[in-house]
Amino acid sequence: PPTPAPAPTDTTLAPPDPFAVTAAPAADSVTQARRDVGKIDQELRKTFPERGLAPVPDSTQAKLERGFNAAHDAVPPKWYEGARITEISTPNSRTRTYRITTAVLTYCIVVTEEGRKNYINCPR
Repeated sequence: PPTPAPAPTDTTLAPPDPFAVTAAPAADSVTQARRDVGKIDQELRKTFPERGLAPVPDSTQAKLERGFNAAHDAVPPKWYEGARITEISTPNSRTRTYRITTAVLTYCIVVTEEGRKNYINCPR
């Protein structure tokens, strides 16, 4: 007579589950989280390039920021800093005038519609 198939024993193991999640050491988790924070920050800065909420115009914070910005603009850049470029032309002007402030001097560039550039001393 035919013999029955042997019953599975404890020595017969099922193949490992390829989708099983293994616990990672805490150090690896922290390192991965730090990497992800940088990527998330870059994505958020690309998506929302504006700074956070703007302070109310007459608030103390707004006055403080205006004061800091005015003090920063009043002093020329140091020799190791880059030049500051500000546009001083009127909005409806056909030419654009830019003030370039460096550590050594301040001058203006007037750019016409045709693309010609004229370098001049800046009006105060």
